[in-house]
Amino acid sequence: MKINIESLMDGNIGVKEDYKFSYSNQQDDFIVNCSASIMRTDTGVNVRSDCLSTLKHSCSRCLQSMENKISFEFDESFVDQKHIAYDSTWDEKADDVFIIDDTNSIDMSIPLNQYMLTERPMAPLCDIECKGLCNQCGTNFNNSLCSCKPKLSNPSWEKLRDLWDEKRK
Repeated sequence: MKINIESLMDGNIGVKEDYKFSYSNQQDDFIVNCSASIMRTDTGVNVRSDCLSTLKHSCSRCLQSMENKISFEFDESFVDQKHIAYDSTWDEKADDVFIIDDTNSIDMSIPLNQYMLTERPMAPLCDIECKGLCNQCGTNFNNSLCSCKPKLSNPSWEKLRDLWDEKRK
């Protein structure tokens, strides 16, 4: 997702433009809608963006398909390649530097993918009270109970099994 910022690069420091765009990542199956304010700085541009996305995934306990709305914002600097070439203090190999290419375009897919990765829930739940699946027969405990007895590998847990049976009755 490239944005041409040639008009900003030709302008004075402090000049600002607003953009609205959508970014689609087919590999991870998400679409991000963003509104961004891009301001010219002495070394390139600063991008301040508010983003909203809907992720499709499965509950980590019961495997039910679900959607989560995720909103995030970011503030990142993009540095002009020409500035890096003339300034020996810049480390070209720095991971946190985003580059304005030679056509005066910024690639928003890189920061968007990074922020989506950090905002994505590690263990998404369909509900905070999700009961999960039976590890023996696969019954979804949110919908019904099963007749499986819990298998405990250690006999010292027998009292816990009795407690489990009492609770389920």
